[in-house]
Amino acid sequence: MRDRPKLRTACKDIKLEETLAADKAARESAAKRLSDAKSIHRDFTEREIAFAALSRSGDLETRARLRQEIRRKVCRIDIRFGEPVLTAGWKGEGNILSKETVAKLSFVNGAVRWIYLDGETARLYVQQTS
Repeated sequence: MRDRPKLRTACKDIKLEETLAADKAARESAAKRLSDAKSIHRDFTEREIAFAALSRSGDLETRARLRQEIRRKVCRIDIRFGEPVLTAGWKGEGNILSKETVAKLSFVNGAVRWIYLDGETARLYVQQTS
């Protein structure tokens, strides 16, 4: 009878050691994933800074690097001329149907941007996702 409490304690100790080992493995895995995520975030941030610097440069070699970066990010550009577009009018005029030149930019990451070209002006719109 005296051995039973020692046996229960030993079983509890074994279970706790197993849980501890599993928790340590989960912690190490989470730390690795966090490190990878931080590295990816740092890479994206550095690329965005470099991309902004490239866009301000007038050097031909730098502009060529900018074109390469755009090629990597944009997967498709669709342009339509005379596309009917329904827009909100100014000062309560109501909706206006006009024909505009429209460009749809599809990016590698799935994002979509619309550019409406009207003479000398261009308006950029972000596609709303539901």
